[in-house]
Amino acid sequence: MRTRPLILAAMAVFAACLVAQAQTPTITSLANNATTFISSNAIAPGEEVNITGSNLGDATAVGCGSPTGFTTSCGGVSVTVAGKAAGVRNEGAGQVIIQAPVDAPLGSSQLVLTRSTGGQNLVSQPFSVNVVASAPELYLSASSTIAVAFGNCFNAASILISPDNPAARGSTVKCIGNGFGVTNPVAPTGTIPPTPLPAVVAPVTVTVAGQNATGISATLAPSSSPVGDDQVIFTVPPHIFAGNQPLVVSVGGVNAAVTYQLPIGVAGPNVTSVVNAASTGTLDNTSVSVTVGGAAVNAPMYYTSAGQIAALLPSNTPTGTGFFTVTYNGQTSNAAPITVVANNLGIFTVGSNGQGPGIVTYPDYSLVSAAKDPQCGGPGTDCGAANPGDTLSLWATGLGPVSGNDASGAGLGQNMPNIPLTVWLGGVQAPVVYQGRSGCCVGEDQIAFKVPNDVLTGCAVPLLIQINNQISNATVMPVANGSRNCTPTNPALASVNVEQAVTAGPVTYGSIGLSKDFNSSGTGYQDDAQFQFAKILTYNPGSQPFFVSWVDDQPLGACMVYNTLGGYNPPIASLANLDAGSSFTVKGPTGSVPVAGSPGQFSATLNAAGTFLVPGAFTVTGTGGADIGPFTATVTIPASPTLVSPLTNNFAVTRSNGMTVNWTGNGSTGNVQIDVSGATDNTYNNGANAVCTVPASAGTFTIPPYALLALPAGAFGALNFQQVTEEVPFTATGLNVGILQTAGAGTGPAGFTLK
Repeated sequence: MRTRPLILAAMAVFAACLVAQAQTPTITSLANNATTFISSNAIAPGEEVNITGSNLGDATAVGCGSPTGFTTSCGGVSVTVAGKAAGVRNEGAGQVIIQAPVDAPLGSSQLVLTRSTGGQNLVSQPFSVNVVASAPELYLSASSTIAVAFGNCFNAASILISPDNPAARGSTVKCIGNGFGVTNPVAPTGTIPPTPLPAVVAPVTVTVAGQNATGISATLAPSSSPVGDDQVIFTVPPHIFAGNQPLVVSVGGVNAAVTYQLPIGVAGPNVTSVVNAASTGTLDNTSVSVTVGGAAVNAPMYYTSAGQIAALLPSNTPTGTGFFTVTYNGQTSNAAPITVVANNLGIFTVGSNGQGPGIVTYPDYSLVSAAKDPQCGGPGTDCGAANPGDTLSLWATGLGPVSGNDASGAGLGQNMPNIPLTVWLGGVQAPVVYQGRSGCCVGEDQIAFKVPNDVLTGCAVPLLIQINNQISNATVMPVANGSRNCTPTNPALASVNVEQAVTAGPVTYGSIGLSKDFNSSGTGYQDDAQFQFAKILTYNPGSQPFFVSWVDDQPLGACMVYNTLGGYNPPIASLANLDAGSSFTVKGPTGSVPVAGSPGQFSATLNAAGTFLVPGAFTVTGTGGADIGPFTATVTIPASPTLVSPLTNNFAVTRSNGMTVNWTGNGSTGNVQIDVSGATDNTYNNGANAVCTVPASAGTFTIPPYALLALPAGAFGALNFQQVTEEVPFTATGLNVGILQTAGAGTGPAGFTLK
């Protein structure tokens, strides 16, 4: 008679054990739901946010069965921000998507996730967030790549705008995103917006190619879009160039973190830019005219295509401001502005875009390259790195005018010794043997120089030309000592024969970065981790023998100049994401932090208060996945140096005098990276920057004049000083090269004047 109560008691004990074994939800990171390109703990009321971590939801209860896509409790999961209920969509154990409460108060607060299972409520540790008035982002279109972010924008016919279907000048465009903030009237959290659509309260502005677009409306998106989406409708400026143009969305004065691209179409000749042929007649019924000071000259053409024309600016062109026009089949293009100066040297590069390895040859016209071909010898062959004492020829254009008709061959082989020209190789002046027109080619210049004995070595030694205060594009060149094989400055690249692997075919790599970054409020720092695992499938044609020169670091003590803020991309034509597993751990002196991963590229916040990445040894481990096996990588973060000067922005720098930076090393065994940028306006989106890396123990470094002269003059100078460690290699099955590096907190003034 006592059997049934005993069975019931046993079942109750068993159920209690199951409940006890349920695991508490753990939140590791947040990401704006509009794009995977950024990650931030700043969220706006009503914004869609991805929560990632472990034990968050129930994979058997994905979705909510609600037409809105969000409910306050979905699959047993509920979320609050500052005590306010968020809309929830359960996506499984590793991800939950929420709509941030529209009534969440602004400021620092806590996000808490509760999962109901087995009769009990499992509550996560509070996750620190910062509720801001707006955190705008656009969704990305399917045309987007790692390098190019196309906004999710539509024309008046509701057709997606893409490079194959560009927007027309003067047309109406609608872009979809989120994070625009509070609306009037307020649509309650998780509900379909009413009609008419509630308007965004904060002012929304849009620029295309730097020109203000006429705004039509900024509202919540209609019911055909997910709840929480926003939309902005505007008119494309009528007088902009065709092609992919930068699209900047700003809400309440806050710019989206990503500068998107909006493809613009053209009906007839359209001049998008005029550049030196190295740094970026009539053919096929096409002609080019240049007008300066009222005087018009015809530019002899090298070639023409649908998207590009190459022409020679005649030596008899007056100096001063003017404009270019292109005529094709009787139709004349817009007038593109141009400034003609006496000298504007551009070095030809392997990639034909003015960046990366320059075209430099030995006396037999073979190429200076990172990899030496066994068949080296003769024009166009790859003959490895230069050595001290070598006499080399650098190929360029824009050295200056000659007397006579260029197209008829006037000036070929003519030396121009009176031009005050300096060759800088790794910061060392190289003796010039010849500077003038090449003997072969109209408009092409040749500069012969000798590699100095005290030159720095590496696979990416900076090489540029100075004429008075004019600086050429900055290129790189491999230099070795006693060998034609350059040794990469980056220890992780030096640990394997990357050039051999690249020449053989696809290369797999893993890149891990631990960094102390500005938090979303800009008032402090947070500790982040970035991971990328990928296979390089194809390369830009002809780039393999020079590949390491694109990806290596400049030698310690040298400065590299980038003509666009943010550097340049390596010559990779296509990539494939690799699966290195979903479980990673970062362990340091203060403990361990788990990181949930996914194939390809992902990031996580290790500590929102910035107290995790401290001096000491750090180990990053991964359990491995379908493509990459388990790995362990270790790096030591040294003591952090302290910037001494400059600290404030109320000063001016005369670029031709250089700029001295001082700091206290604090016993650091690492390096410091000094990045000085010059922007064209206060958005700091366009300009150039000079990057120098020196030992932290040095305590002082003077950025050379030639590096600063490459930056635009103006009141928008900025200095970023931060500690970096040398890259540490790590290995794993399925990986050709693995790199781990850390970067400390960046500091320095912004808004000083570059004269």
